[in-house]
Amino acid sequence: MKKNEAELVDNIHADGHPPDKLKTQNMKKQKSHSPELISRPLVTTASQENDAAKIQNRIITTKQNLLNVAEKYAHVNDPEGFITNLKNALGMNADKASNYNYFVIREKQMRASIRVSNHHANAGKYLEHDANDFNLSIMVSKRYRKNTFQANPDVVLEEYVYMGRQLENVESPFSQIALSLAKFLDTGEYVDTTGVAKVNFSPEYPPRQRNY
Repeated sequence: MKKNEAELVDNIHADGHPPDKLKTQNMKKQKSHSPELISRPLVTTASQENDAAKIQNRIITTKQNLLNVAEKYAHVNDPEGFITNLKNALGMNADKASNYNYFVIREKQMRASIRVSNHHANAGKYLEHDANDFNLSIMVSKRYRKNTFQANPDVVLEEYVYMGRQLENVESPFSQIALSLAKFLDTGEYVDTTGVAKVNFSPEYPPRQRNY
């Protein structure tokens, strides 16, 4: 890695954030795609200590996987294979067009799902399964796609969209995405460091003007 990517890796646990980060406050309870969501407090009794340890170990392993992806895609601007590698790092089934997995963000005591796909999300589909506190969607597409994102008033979802030639002028854009996801597992807040992501929100209060 160049010096700037190495610094991103080294600073993955840093407390500082860019001033334009998007806050995920006042989150509502809603449904999620993930079928294995935890429905109890993180750690309230001794019987749950083993579960908490497993959750923590899973986070540690996933973060290391994401750092490996970041290293693999240093100085790379072609997304070939990136979605598959990202899904594998997050413990998803890479054979499906869209994949979801859930994680417990200990800093915010919340359950969050992560979606990875090459097409936009439909927030209403999150109502089919158990509740999540927050949902994050990462969309990566080599070619331009019309924005078909659908919000839902009962689902808290943020979608970060990376597509088209905008990525060609960014230094190691896919490394940056992987590093931002690793940090999300610590903080519960996803920060786009590439400066080119388009963001979709659910619910939309007020409705946002699409800029692509």
